[in-house]
Amino acid sequence: AEDGMRDTSVTGVQTCALPISVMAIATAASAALSAANAIQQGEASRKAAGYQAALADNEAIAARQQAEAGERQQRETARRRLSAQRTRVARGGVLAEEGSPLFVNASAAEQAEIEALDIRHAGEQRAGELRGQAALRRFRGETDARAGTLRAGTSLLDGVSRVARI
Repeated sequence: AEDGMRDTSVTGVQTCALPISVMAIATAASAALSAANAIQQGEASRKAAGYQAALADNEAIAARQQAEAGERQQRETARRRLSAQRTRVARGGVLAEEGSPLFVNASAAEQAEIEALDIRHAGEQRAGELRGQAALRRFRGETDARAGTLRAGTSLLDGVSRVARI
Protein backbone atom coordinates (compact mmCIF):
# COMPACT_ATOMS: atom_id res chain seq x y z
CA ALA A 1 0.00 0.00 0.00
CA GLU A 2 3.04 2.30 0.35
CA ASP A 3 3.21 2.79 -3.40
CA GLY A 4 -0.34 4.14 -3.51
CA MET A 5 -1.69 1.05 -5.26
CA ARG A 6 -4.61 -1.07 -4.14
CA ASP A 7 -3.57 -4.06 -2.07
CA THR A 8 -5.55 -6.97 -3.48
CA SER A 9 -4.75 -9.26 -0.60
CA VAL A 10 -6.72 -7.08 1.82
CA THR A 11 -10.43 -7.68 1.48
CA GLY A 12 -13.00 -4.93 1.89
CA VAL A 13 -10.46 -2.22 2.68
CA GLN A 14 -8.67 -0.05 0.19
CA THR A 15 -5.30 1.14 1.51
CA CYS A 16 -3.66 4.11 -0.07
CA ALA A 17 -0.67 6.04 1.29
CA LEU A 18 -0.76 8.71 -1.41
CA PRO A 19 -3.24 11.07 0.32
CA ILE A 20 -1.31 10.75 3.58
CA SER A 21 1.98 11.57 1.80
CA VAL A 22 0.41 14.61 0.17
CA MET A 23 -0.93 15.79 3.53
CA ALA A 24 2.48 15.30 5.14
CA ILE A 25 4.22 17.23 2.35
CA ALA A 26 1.63 20.03 2.49
CA THR A 27 1.95 20.27 6.28
CA ALA A 28 5.74 20.36 6.08
CA ALA A 29 5.63 22.98 3.33
CA SER A 30 3.20 25.09 5.33
CA ALA A 31 5.50 24.92 8.35
CA ALA A 32 8.50 25.87 6.23
CA LEU A 33 6.65 28.83 4.72
CA SER A 34 5.52 29.98 8.15
CA ALA A 35 9.09 29.74 9.38
CA ALA A 36 10.44 31.69 6.42
CA ASN A 37 7.75 34.34 6.91
CA ALA A 38 8.60 34.70 10.61
CA ILE A 39 12.29 35.19 9.80
CA GLN A 40 11.45 37.69 7.06
CA GLN A 41 9.17 39.68 9.39
CA GLY A 42 11.88 39.77 12.06
CA GLU A 43 14.47 40.99 9.57
CA ALA A 44 12.10 43.61 8.16
CA SER A 45 11.45 44.86 11.69
CA ARG A 46 15.20 44.95 12.38
CA LYS A 47 15.83 46.96 9.21
CA ALA A 48 13.01 49.40 9.98
CA ALA A 49 14.35 49.88 13.51
CA GLY A 50 17.84 50.44 12.10
CA TYR A 51 16.48 53.10 9.77
CA GLN A 52 14.63 54.82 12.62
CA ALA A 53 17.79 54.64 14.74
CA ALA A 54 19.82 56.27 11.96
CA LEU A 55 17.23 59.06 11.79
CA ALA A 56 17.49 59.59 15.55
CA ASP A 57 21.30 59.64 15.28
CA ASN A 58 21.07 62.30 12.58
CA GLU A 59 18.64 64.31 14.69
CA ALA A 60 21.10 64.09 17.60
CA ILE A 61 23.88 65.45 15.41
CA ALA A 62 21.61 68.25 14.19
CA ALA A 63 20.55 69.12 17.76
CA ARG A 64 24.16 69.35 18.87
CA GLN A 65 25.13 71.46 15.86
CA GLN A 66 22.15 73.74 16.44
CA ALA A 67 23.16 74.17 20.08
CA GLU A 68 26.74 74.96 19.09
CA ALA A 69 25.50 77.59 16.63
CA GLY A 70 23.18 79.02 19.30
CA GLU A 71 26.04 79.13 21.78
CA ARG A 72 28.29 80.97 19.31
CA GLN A 73 25.49 83.40 18.48
CA GLN A 74 24.83 84.04 22.19
CA ARG A 75 28.51 84.77 22.79
CA GLU A 76 28.70 87.11 19.81
CA THR A 77 25.56 88.97 20.93
CA ALA A 78 26.99 89.27 24.44
CA ARG A 79 30.32 90.50 23.11
CA ARG A 80 28.56 93.25 21.13
CA ARG A 81 26.36 94.18 24.08
CA LEU A 82 29.36 94.45 26.42
CA SER A 83 31.27 96.46 23.86
CA ALA A 84 28.36 98.89 23.48
CA GLN A 85 28.07 99.12 27.26
CA ARG A 86 31.80 99.95 27.60
CA THR A 87 31.45 102.56 24.87
CA ARG A 88 28.54 104.27 26.66
CA VAL A 89 30.42 104.26 29.94
CA ALA A 90 33.55 105.68 28.27
CA ARG A 91 31.53 108.46 26.58
CA GLY A 92 30.30 109.49 29.98
CA GLY A 93 33.91 109.97 31.08
CA VAL A 94 33.91 107.02 33.48
CA LEU A 95 36.72 104.47 33.41
CA ALA A 96 35.22 101.03 32.72
CA GLU A 97 38.25 99.26 34.18
CA GLU A 98 37.58 100.13 37.81
CA GLY A 99 34.82 100.55 40.36
CA SER A 100 31.12 99.99 39.68
CA PRO A 101 31.40 99.91 35.84
CA LEU A 102 33.95 97.09 36.14
CA PHE A 103 31.62 95.12 38.37
CA VAL A 104 28.68 95.73 36.02
CA ASN A 105 30.74 94.58 33.02
CA ALA A 106 32.00 91.51 34.88
CA SER A 107 28.48 90.62 35.98
CA ALA A 108 27.10 91.04 32.46
CA ALA A 109 29.93 88.94 31.00
CA GLU A 110 29.32 86.24 33.58
CA GLN A 111 25.59 86.18 32.86
CA ALA A 112 26.26 86.01 29.10
CA GLU A 113 28.57 83.02 29.61
CA ILE A 114 25.97 81.26 31.74
CA GLU A 115 23.38 81.77 29.00
CA ALA A 116 25.79 80.40 26.37
CA LEU A 117 26.51 77.34 28.52
CA ASP A 118 22.79 76.82 29.10
CA ILE A 119 22.28 76.71 25.33
CA ARG A 120 25.09 74.14 24.99
CA HIS A 121 23.71 72.06 27.85
CA ALA A 122 20.20 72.01 26.38
CA GLY A 123 21.59 70.89 23.02
CA GLU A 124 23.71 68.16 24.55
CA GLN A 125 20.77 66.98 26.62
CA ARG A 126 18.54 66.76 23.52
CA ALA A 127 21.28 65.01 21.56
CA GLY A 128 21.71 62.51 24.41
CA GLU A 129 17.98 61.78 24.44
CA LEU A 130 18.02 61.18 20.69
CA ARG A 131 21.08 58.89 20.94
CA GLY A 132 19.24 56.95 23.65
CA GLN A 133 16.22 56.59 21.38
CA ALA A 134 18.50 55.37 18.59
CA ALA A 135 20.07 52.75 20.85
CA LEU A 136 16.65 51.62 22.03
CA ARG A 137 15.41 51.29 18.44
CA ARG A 138 18.46 49.24 17.47
CA PHE A 139 17.93 46.98 20.48
CA ARG A 140 14.28 46.54 19.61
CA GLY A 141 15.17 45.69 16.02
CA GLU A 142 17.63 43.03 17.15
CA THR A 143 15.06 41.67 19.59
CA ASP A 144 12.42 41.52 16.84
CA ALA A 145 14.87 39.68 14.57
CA ARG A 146 15.58 37.12 17.34
CA ALA A 147 11.85 36.76 17.99
CA GLY A 148 11.33 36.08 14.28
CA THR A 149 13.93 33.33 14.40
CA LEU A 150 12.26 31.83 17.47
CA ARG A 151 8.84 31.97 15.77
CA ALA A 152 10.41 30.21 12.78
CA GLY A 153 11.71 27.44 15.02
CA THR A 154 8.32 27.13 16.66
CA SER A 155 6.63 26.87 13.27
CA LEU A 156 9.03 24.15 12.16
CA LEU A 157 8.62 22.16 15.37
CA ASP A 158 4.84 22.48 15.13
CA GLY A 159 4.99 21.29 11.52
CA VAL A 160 7.13 18.29 12.44
CA SER A 161 4.68 17.44 15.20
CA ARG A 162 1.72 17.64 12.81
CA VAL A 163 3.50 15.52 10.18
CA ALA A 164 4.28 12.90 12.84
CA ARG A 165 0.56 12.66 13.70
CA ILE A 166 -0.41 11.98 10.08
